[in-house]
Amino acid sequence: MTLESGNASTPVAAATLLWHWPAALAGGLIGSLLWLVTINGPAEIVAAGVAALCIAGTGAGLLRPPSGEQVRARKWAAAFPWRFALAPAAGAGAIVWLAQAVLGGGIFIGMFDALGWALVVFLVVGVAGVLLRDR
Repeated sequence: MTLESGNASTPVAAATLLWHWPAALAGGLIGSLLWLVTINGPAEIVAAGVAALCIAGTGAGLLRPPSGEQVRARKWAAAFPWRFALAPAAGAGAIVWLAQAVLGGGIFIGMFDALGWALVVFLVVGVAGVLLRDR
């Protein structure tokens, strides 16, 4: 994937280039464990873990010093923070919807739950992108 002007996959390319896997996995695990303490169903635990994974992965990617191709991705994410936030939000929404459908939340209820979690990821990553724009 390349970071070209006008390319439809540019948000996905920027998000994957900046993704930080260790922070994402730690965030997903902590998010799942914290949600598990509230005694929710398995679909909600997976949803919280996926949302935390997406937020931690992109947040850590925005915070760490860029190298190589990540410099261009960081510049693009700084210029378009809300478009950058679409890729992790869409990924989180799709995974949460699938988890809801498979683990018993239902297809239609799962769709609304997935939209809620995707909105949370979109807002947190978008606000982080705006706040870290000048970093």
